[in-house]
Amino acid sequence: MRRVLALAALAAALFAAGCGDTNDSTTGGSPATTLADNTKEVCAAAEKAIADGTTRLGGEMGRIATAAATGDAAAKQQALDSVKNLLKSWSTGVRAEADRATNPELKQALTTFSAEVDKMDASLTSFDKLKDLGNFETPEIKTASETVNRLC
Repeated sequence: MRRVLALAALAAALFAAGCGDTNDSTTGGSPATTLADNTKEVCAAAEKAIADGTTRLGGEMGRIATAAATGDAAAKQQALDSVKNLLKSWSTGVRAEADRATNPELKQALTTFSAEVDKMDASLTSFDKLKDLGNFETPEIKTASETVNRLC
């Protein structure tokens, strides 16, 4: 279960820097581009999606631990289904913000994060695979996280 906690910590750290004003020289945009830039709003909404997913994952820890302790096949399946649904929801929320983003770097970073969550979801083919959640910090997630932290 430490690995699941590591996933939650990673997700929380992804947006730990928070979102700030992107109207500076790093955007490289003209005043017209800056006015159309919705980075601040997308960052705030993506941060909420990540925080909500992290909170929900933390809430699933009890269900996963109980299922593991009892060995109840139905409880294990329910825990697996719940985590998979959570990951789908998480990915969808982040992808919606990627679709909305006008900043190309932010759009790509959020799209990458969402795709990596989708890959993790697809890899969870059994209850025993839940331990693989600790391997969530792929090079792609790390790069996406760094980009989001820089932009937000």
